[in-house]
Amino acid sequence: MYISSVSSQGQTTIPVKVRRSLGLTPNSPLTWHLIKDDTGLEYAKITSPSSKALRALKGVAGTYYKKYGSSENYLRRERASWDRKST
Repeated sequence: MYISSVSSQGQTTIPVKVRRSLGLTPNSPLTWHLIKDDTGLEYAKITSPSSKALRALKGVAGTYYKKYGSSENYLRRERASWDRKST
């Protein structure tokens, strides 16, 4: 667990290990979501830019699958190319 405090101006420092783990750099945007759970406890969920980047990749593989007719055909061809490279 990492702890930081909030300044009188509403600022806080994100601990180094957290910044590195999330890939945060100066001026990285953070998205804050206020969430209330079933017990009524309210907390903030912070989304880093790296999770947005992963979301942006959603559906990218579909173009490869369409090219080969199905995901099975794509995987079969891809695996066959691995076998050729290893021999």
